[in-house]
Amino acid sequence: MNQLKYGTISHQGLPYNNPFSVEKIEAVIELLGLSDQAIVLDIGSGRAELPIRLVERYQVKALGLEFDSSYVQEALEQAAKRIPTGKLGTPSV
Repeated sequence: MNQLKYGTISHQGLPYNNPFSVEKIEAVIELLGLSDQAIVLDIGSGRAELPIRLVERYQVKALGLEFDSSYVQEALEQAAKRIPTGKLGTPSV
């Protein structure tokens, strides 16, 4: 079985590809205090929920790198709905 499928299956239905609760991740986002000049890199970004939320909260620029190309289209669709064009890059590796 393709190893990427394990991640896809285990994170199904979760907003973040991460074992932490949404509440914990939101608390960390609040603590970051990023400026709008910051650039964020998220490696293994899944559907890019974390970089999208960072753009929403702090107006940063973000780049999400994801090995599983099946997530990239969903990430781009979510970004188009929620944040300004050009704030998120999501090349698949």
